[in-house]
Amino acid sequence: MAIKRSDGITVGGTNKVQGHTAQLPIAALLPLEGAVVTGTLNQYRSAIKNGKPVLPAKAVAIDDGIYLITDGNHRVYAAKLEGKTEVDVRVVDPGINAKFYTNSAKHARRRNRLGFDNIEQVSSDDARKVFTEAEAKANDDADFLADLT
Repeated sequence: MAIKRSDGITVGGTNKVQGHTAQLPIAALLPLEGAVVTGTLNQYRSAIKNGKPVLPAKAVAIDDGIYLITDGNHRVYAAKLEGKTEVDVRVVDPGINAKFYTNSAKHARRRNRLGFDNIEQVSSDDARKVFTEAEAKANDDADFLADLT
């Protein structure tokens, strides 16, 4: 999934498709975005409850066994809300976006989102976009591309 940041730079969408699928603990996963659309979330929750197949989320390895979900935040959060502790994840190479993903993971950790905690539910994709752009602005104000420790 490609994301256009507030500064106009598009990131994501260039991950190499190849990778491996693994079952990973939700506790080791970070979301790329801090908001999910309630309607979409509920569709995935229903599918999981009814035993329907759900595609694996896509992630990049960050460090120390932590992974950043680059596609599939709704699926992972739905699984968590349905009581799952592990999900299928396709681990891919971060490609040219490695620095962006590393910094995104650090910001998600700062917001205490490891294990998909502190996720905001919003009513629409437009509301999610506003939420995401506000967070990107806050990240920019905090030297988003600087080395975060």
